[in-house]
Amino acid sequence: MGSNTASLQFMITNAMKGTLIDELGFLPEEVEVMKPEVAKEVIEKRMNRPFGKRPMPDAWKRDYDPDGGADGSRGGLNLGPVGDLFRSLFYMTLMAGVGLGLGCVISPEVRAGVKQAAKDLKRELQGKKKKKKRSRVSSAHGRGATGGDERCDTFTLTLNPKP
Repeated sequence: MGSNTASLQFMITNAMKGTLIDELGFLPEEVEVMKPEVAKEVIEKRMNRPFGKRPMPDAWKRDYDPDGGADGSRGGLNLGPVGDLFRSLFYMTLMAGVGLGLGCVISPEVRAGVKQAAKDLKRELQGKKKKKKRSRVSSAHGRGATGGDERCDTFTLTLNPKP
């Protein structure tokens, strides 16, 4: 009858938002604060908005704590869009760090680039200027000085190769 796998809905996708608002009659404000697992179940059951003009039940909202914080939790504090923004930034930063770490483990080129970027950042934070690689430019008339109104029509560029 059922499978032996469990799934956890951790976010509401744009497609799910569209279904909830356009097809099932939920308000956009309700969808923004709805628990993802509730949204998944409502869509699976194709349940139209069941509470008429009344607001959505608190139990269907993210960050809702039925105990009111008796266990030391946040007590149903809903930070709204600002809290969602900080939560998203935290998870994006976490995933970027994991991706960068994996890149450093897998690729020597990425590792070398990260090391160089860290050195540059350290120098920048210490207020030192970034080291620049110098190149030598010589002209046909010697260091570009032509004297008078003469124009320098040709020049050569020589880069210092690494030893």
